[in-house]
Amino acid sequence: MLPDTILNIPKYGVIGSHPTMLPKGRGPAPIINTLLGGISLGGVSFFYVDGGMDSGDLLDQEAFEITYNDHALDIYKKVIDTGKTLIRRNLSHLLNPMVYRTPQLENFATVFEKPTSNELFWEDSLEMKYRKIKAFSHPYNGAYLKKDKLLIIWRAKIVLGALNPLLEITSEDSLNEMYRKVLEGGYIKEGERKLILLDVALS
Repeated sequence: MLPDTILNIPKYGVIGSHPTMLPKGRGPAPIINTLLGGISLGGVSFFYVDGGMDSGDLLDQEAFEITYNDHALDIYKKVIDTGKTLIRRNLSHLLNPMVYRTPQLENFATVFEKPTSNELFWEDSLEMKYRKIKAFSHPYNGAYLKKDKLLIIWRAKIVLGALNPLLEITSEDSLNEMYRKVLEGGYIKEGERKLILLDVALS
């Protein structure tokens, strides 16, 4: 958030960009929070910055689909492409003082909280483990399982059906054993659903 002393300098205002469909998803870590929340509609909003948190009048916005298997970097690429579309669509009339501004509908506003942990806990549901892996993957620090060291998980996918039972990863395994299983197609199981760990690193 910027003080009025800064916001009042430009003649036509300050344009901000936020990677959600405002007024939904104001606040910190929007891409991480979008994936943690299992949200399927993403977007980019251009808005006039005011003294609030992502609350200024909208200049323009464009939505995109978030697929179930999208990880953070996939969302970043969609945000960049969508941002380019918005720039091309709006650049020619940004200096028009009569440009149309749409106030955000406060009744529909939601605000994200700052994420507290990227650690995977065994008591987490399989769905929450998967959401954390997707949310904290590149370009972030990665979700991880912790014992004496960290097993950072960069990419995963959920599948159904039978897999080799010898490759099931459990809380009893050491991190070295987990890593060995991952190299051979290791997975975490919950009922019929299996979370296959595709890209990991020991730290």
